[in-house]
Amino acid sequence: MTSVSPPSTRRTSSAANLFRRPKVFRLPSDKQRREILNDYSKPVSLLEKKTYDDKTKERIAELLKKHRVHDSRKDRPFFVNEARGQGTLFRTRGSGEHVTFEMVAKGRSGWTGWVDP
Repeated sequence: MTSVSPPSTRRTSSAANLFRRPKVFRLPSDKQRREILNDYSKPVSLLEKKTYDDKTKERIAELLKKHRVHDSRKDRPFFVNEARGQGTLFRTRGSGEHVTFEMVAKGRSGWTGWVDP
């Protein structure tokens, strides 16, 4: 027999997603919106690769740093969701402009998660 989350949990989670997604569309500049959406599509595509070579890892890290996915601020344009207890995509060291990313996952099967705008 499989376990199913209570309906209230599913609604709460779904409602939270509905309110997070449109943040990019609240930006005042169409140019900013297009840049973020374009940048968002790049890691989404790269993260689907079976394996991440060094060039892919560098590009993913560059985009994640540019859009502050490591930052807990609520105004960041997109973020990485990871399942608890599963493989992680990256680790960070430092803070602010001096943060560095270490890409931990070696490919799509190395972590469980997704990028959300």
